[in-house]
Amino acid sequence: MFPNPVTTGTVTVLPQAYGGSSDVTVYLYTSAFKLVATKRFPMVPAGRTVSLELVDDWGQDLADGVYYVAVVTKRNRKTATLVLAR
Repeated sequence: MFPNPVTTGTVTVLPQAYGGSSDVTVYLYTSAFKLVATKRFPMVPAGRTVSLELVDDWGQDLADGVYYVAVVTKRNRKTATLVLAR
């Protein structure tokens, strides 16, 4: 995931390796583990990145702070931290 820390409104995510294509789902959680956004990207070819706008499921900009990001593909789930400092 880059950049990290984030100072803009988007972040680029490279999912873990998989073969062919896969639906990619990205979940954003606050540091208190509250789910604030779920983004789905259908049939992403292996090795491709996805761009994630840093807004919640209600269209509001995310507040500055630490977030947990879970990236789920057909083969695995990877969790990372993201620091938002605009």
